[in-house]
Amino acid sequence: MDFELSSDQEALRDGVRALCEGRFTIESIRGLIDGDYLDRGRWRELADTGVFSLVLPEDAGGVGLGYADAVVVFEELGRALVPGPLVGSFLAAGVVEGASSGDAIVGLVERPRVDDGFGDGRQPPAYIEFLGVLDALLVIDDDGVWQVDVAPGIRVEMNTASDIHLFTAGRAVTGMRLRSGEAVIHIDPSRRASFTVQVADATVVSAPGSAFALRCHDEATSVTCLEGQTELTWASTTTRVKPSQQVDVDANGLSAPVAVNPGTALAWRRRVLIYDNQRLADVVADINRYRPGRIVITDRALAERRVHARFTLAQMSDVTTLIQDAYGAHATHLPGGWVLLS
Repeated sequence: MDFELSSDQEALRDGVRALCEGRFTIESIRGLIDGDYLDRGRWRELADTGVFSLVLPEDAGGVGLGYADAVVVFEELGRALVPGPLVGSFLAAGVVEGASSGDAIVGLVERPRVDDGFGDGRQPPAYIEFLGVLDALLVIDDDGVWQVDVAPGIRVEMNTASDIHLFTAGRAVTGMRLRSGEAVIHIDPSRRASFTVQVADATVVSAPGSAFALRCHDEATSVTCLEGQTELTWASTTTRVKPSQQVDVDANGLSAPVAVNPGTALAWRRRVLIYDNQRLADVVADINRYRPGRIVITDRALAERRVHARFTLAQMSDVTTLIQDAYGAHATHLPGGWVLLS
């Protein structure tokens, strides 16, 4: 068996490498990370070169190559760190309309098994990459492959370590629940169908053209209106939230709306963390979401110190040193990224 590349495969490799070096430089990819992670124009350029239709027959509009050739192409895409649900769109070509042409961005996820969950019969959550830009989602399970249409007119941004559950009716997504983390939901002005959003024990109702942010971390839950008008319902209580206002949710119900600075509260969208007069213990708990291992404060007085700080996600590897310098703390570094602060 010959594992060497053929001359045609070498030419294919070189062509894809040249495309990536010209259109997907490290600088351009960094720019995508600061935005929506995907540029539909460049996505269509990939489609125009035949990336998603590689193994489709020529009479079906494809390139007519084999899977060995596809491996060569995807190795180069991975080498260049090209972002996006590449495999999902590749597998969806010829199945989902627009996948092969790049007009539809298609994600892929394996349906979690109940046996892999919490041991109480609940199905564990599934992590869906690039959810906010998907036009369709393919779900794989023991019975086959299923297509779930991502709700038209709904765009979701998710922070790291966030978990959502999608409500469906048939194959259509009708709503979502934020289980943990942070998310921003944008509702297009053209959308007419209702879209249910739940967080904690509250339900969010928003008009077309609105946008709002959800946060659910430990026992702290909040809803912040960004655009338009948002109504929050808990039991029989309904509170109207205007832009730049935030409402907290707890076991006792809804708080009164308070004015907030959305730029500060949602700085994570710019890969920045801003803390204003917060307990160091709460700051560290939040920072732990963005770095490997864990920071543990062993001194109660240190944990209660107040923090006024601004960190970028690029500083997460140095954050313990910054805390040491600011508060005179002693750090004990353990394997696996664990740090004890005293």
